[in-house]
Amino acid sequence: MLDMTHPNFKHGHAKSVGKNGQPDLRTPAYRSWDAMKDRCLNPRSKDYHRYGGAGVKIHPEWVDDFAAFFRHIGPRPKGTSLDRYPDNAGDYVPGNVRWATPRQQTRNLRTNRLLMVNGETRCMSEWCELRGLPVNTVFMRLESGWSAERAIETPVRTQLTYAEAIRLRDDVRGGMKVKDAARKYIVSRATVWAIMSGRANWSKLPP
Repeated sequence: MLDMTHPNFKHGHAKSVGKNGQPDLRTPAYRSWDAMKDRCLNPRSKDYHRYGGAGVKIHPEWVDDFAAFFRHIGPRPKGTSLDRYPDNAGDYVPGNVRWATPRQQTRNLRTNRLLMVNGETRCMSEWCELRGLPVNTVFMRLESGWSAERAIETPVRTQLTYAEAIRLRDDVRGGMKVKDAARKYIVSRATVWAIMSGRANWSKLPP
């Protein structure tokens, strides 16, 4: 049963009245709830194979009760959509749903890509937590062509020696691509650019 005292109704998010005298629930939040059910429960949905067909479930109390779903997540802000977070591979359950911007959803997908390391598969964010690695560092390593094992098993270098920085700079000046230099010296591309431009700790490098 709908909670007619909820702020969503008070503030006009569902103020239209249908022919049966009930509130018109075709609000952004309602449409997201309806779409969630469709992809998880309707085998004819074009996305069913990625959700319901892949074992993604909906909290039982939410299946037939929009008000229960809404009480947990609240109104949908403009420019957002329903996202499973922090476990992008988990179910639509309390504590694992949010309204997310496209940028947040993209980041969520990036950090939760599955990586196999030494025969064990975990999502990238979990590997990073276990190894104490920055997520962005691992992501850039993978984008640069590193294998999953190398990206996860290689410790982060906190600093290059001046001699190493000079060799890196000479390699890039000699035609080596930035991404290849980052891979060779096990640093981020940002570090390569900082060395090449003489910024931050690299301002005292000889010309």
